[in-house]
Amino acid sequence: MSESDESTNSDSSTSISIINQFSFDFISEKLIQKICLLIEALINLNQRNYLKQNNSRRTSFDIKRIPFISLHSYIYRIIKLTHIDAHTLIRALIYIDIINRNNKFVITYYNIHKLIFVAIVLSAKYNGNCCLTNKLYSKIGGISVKELENLEIKFCKYINYRLYIRQELFDKYIKYI
Repeated sequence: MSESDESTNSDSSTSISIINQFSFDFISEKLIQKICLLIEALINLNQRNYLKQNNSRRTSFDIKRIPFISLHSYIYRIIKLTHIDAHTLIRALIYIDIINRNNKFVITYYNIHKLIFVAIVLSAKYNGNCCLTNKLYSKIGGISVKELENLEIKFCKYINYRLYIRQELFDKYIKYI
């Protein structure tokens, strides 16, 4: 390979790297918006059913008041502080959908923040791109280490300890999103 070929390849790979970085940032924002819309649609449907049933059963994921931070801002904050990738976020969405489909409990605005946080933590750990300790995760999520550990265990029970997501299922969610 000539020197000019090497220079062209180097310039080309730099351009691709810059394009991929820009595209990833753009797709990430778009992905966050779409995931939030899906989750909020699920919550709105669940809220109506929850209120009709007058169900007062609370879970460890429930909080007393709906947080002031929007779901979008909360997810964005987690992404910014943990540096997770799109695969981790999509896997977290799948976990939440599995909980919803299994009717383990009603997903509402009172529990979605803790649910999405624990789903992201478990997804990051499973995905292998986890380099944070539970102490750091707990600070990011605004909960104690002990609560995080308890929520992780409960969450795993809700999804029957199935952190592995088949590629076909993952691809199905990608197409849907």
